[in-house]
Amino acid sequence: MNKILLAGNPNAGKSAIFNRLTEPNVIVSNYPGTTAEWIKGSVRIEGKIYELTNTPGTGYVPYESGTLFLM
Repeated sequence: MNKILLAGNPNAGKSAIFNRLTEPNVIVSNYPGTTAEWIKGSVRIEGKIYELTNTPGTGYVPYESGTLFLM
């Protein structure tokens, strides 16, 4: 399965994007630190299914082979 990792600064809109694209809904707020753990869901893009992972705001996320970073 292809993977997409949502990573970036706190309050950049990662959780809002995750909620729009997947069924699991995560809490969104107007202050940093709301997302405390990695949350996975799936999304279909042009007929392909991707595992979408929402991450807490961070300055550094370890890279995994085959992962696409969106910032």
